[in-house]
Amino acid sequence: MASRSSWSASRCLRVLFDAGAVAGLTDGQLLERFAARCGESASWPSRPLVQRHGPMVLRVCRATLGDEHEAEDAFQATFLILARKAGSLWVGDSLGPWLYRVSSRIAVRTTIASGHRKVAERQMAKRASDRFSGEEPKRPRAGPLRGD
Repeated sequence: MASRSSWSASRCLRVLFDAGAVAGLTDGQLLERFAARCGESASWPSRPLVQRHGPMVLRVCRATLGDEHEAEDAFQATFLILARKAGSLWVGDSLGPWLYRVSSRIAVRTTIASGHRKVAERQMAKRASDRFSGEEPKRPRAGPLRGD
């Protein structure tokens, strides 16, 4: 079942990238067309959304994350969220502010998750080196209880 929804999201995202630019349409109009057709096999021209806002989204992700691979992942996640929520968004003339907020949140969450992952990796490496050297892992001592 997860692969089916993944395939559906992939197809919707492909619709965002496939066709050429549509001149004169607002972001809201492009988003409406995308939402109306992302379930169909025919693609429609919504590449302008990525062309208009992709550079800004990538800049936000790069500035927050500093790692190119993580920034590209956050960029893709931003547009996947757009594809998933296209039918429920009301953006008026510009999608930029919404994409900015989403990409910022994704980048911050990625930074936090990356920090947690690095701490866990260091702890695991320390435990592995302690085991290899024959030392017992050091356990934190219980401090004095508060209120004593």
